[in-house]
Amino acid sequence: MIDANRLSRPYTTSNNSESSVGIAKSYKFSDIAELINALPSSTQALIDVRERNELYRYGTIPGSLNIPLSSFPEVFTMTADEFRKLIGFTRPKNEVELIFFCQAGKRSSQAANEALKAGWPRVGNYSGSWLDWSARGGKVLGVNPPN
Repeated sequence: MIDANRLSRPYTTSNNSESSVGIAKSYKFSDIAELINALPSSTQALIDVRERNELYRYGTIPGSLNIPLSSFPEVFTMTADEFRKLIGFTRPKNEVELIFFCQAGKRSSQAANEALKAGWPRVGNYSGSWLDWSARGGKVLGVNPPN
């Protein structure tokens, strides 16, 4: 019998349609392709945790919001004004499911874990992330650096 307390992964992934506290829902390419048609949404936010220079170089998934992993975990504890000044938009409300992606899936897993630790009740992870998205011909939104 496996002792769940000894597992090294800080959270588990579920393919169920709902996620509960402590579990990040797993998303696939087809899920994200469908989701971007509904963004912006009052129930879900697609979060790109790559650094801004990566967005300038590769682009991003249309409708996604950029919260670089380098700003975690502080983004969950700072005031709304601090968040807006640092990140550039209003932080999603706590009832919004945060669905994370990055370049290859590692940082998005870290971001999902940080959101869960911060008490975010609905968290998702697109583990295929940008490499999967671009390889499958997903839509790309170009991002220009500020002047």
